[in-house]
Amino acid sequence: PVLDPFANDNKHNLTFETRDDELVFDSHLTESVYIKAAQMGLTVSTLFQGIWAIIYSKYCVSNDVVFGIVTSGRPSALENVENMVGALINTVPLRITLNDQDTLQDYFRGIEDAYIQVEPHQYIGLSEIQNAAGLKMPLFSHAIVFENYPIPNDNNQKDYAYVIDPEWNHVYEKNSYNLSLIVLPEKTLRVILKYNANVISELTIQSIKKSLPRLMHEV
Repeated sequence: PVLDPFANDNKHNLTFETRDDELVFDSHLTESVYIKAAQMGLTVSTLFQGIWAIIYSKYCVSNDVVFGIVTSGRPSALENVENMVGALINTVPLRITLNDQDTLQDYFRGIEDAYIQVEPHQYIGLSEIQNAAGLKMPLFSHAIVFENYPIPNDNNQKDYAYVIDPEWNHVYEKNSYNLSLIVLPEKTLRVILKYNANVISELTIQSIKKSLPRLMHEV
């Protein structure tokens, strides 16, 4: 089994102590991230997932990692999806394999291919996926949310900013994951880290906050 530092392996401490932290990329690094993604023909979401997989692999000492990604739950192939009312937001597993022989382009393309395989099934409940996988343990301990939807500011309807929609915020607050990384692609890229302080130390969070911009610089 893979060592997962974000999983709760203490059966006697199942309580949550939710804390928030925030990482804000400076304007130069934000611009660099957007340019790099465009040059490689990737979405910023894919770029971020790839960088996070590298960081996470160091923590769990494995080149084969799985974490959750929050989706709209509305795959284009789902019949009458455009007529469905209500929130279909879902969290599904994304598996990424790191291979030292891959070029960066190959690595990120592999992540896009993995997501393409996940996308048609994004409406399937996590319990159903877990049963199909035949596992009795959780598929992942944490999740990434990439907020793609600009919401108008109250003061000026023409001025758009990426903020947490109340509907999605309910998902963030109520989830049972020990770590959620909420990525907001604003003029300066922002990452909100919601974590269970009974499982993840502040030292680990600060280490993550240093690793993310450093690796983004190096890509």
